[in-house]
Amino acid sequence: MDRSLGYVVALLIAVGVTGMVALTSRSPTLLFGIFGTYSVTAWIVLRYPVLVWGDATPSVPSGVFAGGATFGGLMLAQGTEANFDLAAAVLGLGLAGFGLATGYWMADDNDASGAAT
Repeated sequence: MDRSLGYVVALLIAVGVTGMVALTSRSPTLLFGIFGTYSVTAWIVLRYPVLVWGDATPSVPSGVFAGGATFGGLMLAQGTEANFDLAAAVLGLGLAGFGLATGYWMADDNDASGAAT
């Protein structure tokens, strides 16, 4: 995908997710965090489509990650207030996705040759 088109698509995804959460939450801190996290995560995922589409290897680690991220997001949503806080859950899931995407990016950019530079 063209780099500038990737930026635009990532921003549209971030605006969409933030806009949906803004219907139920008015916390500017959480909304800003959601926008920033999802825009960077979407750009990295667009750069590495294997994160979404996978490859021929078994996807047990992906399933474990998805389960852990969902559990963590739900616990954040329940632990912040007396009521379910959608913004905290979405931010938690976004942070988990951000960690996965940046980890994949770092592993891909790592020089596995072992040669010191």
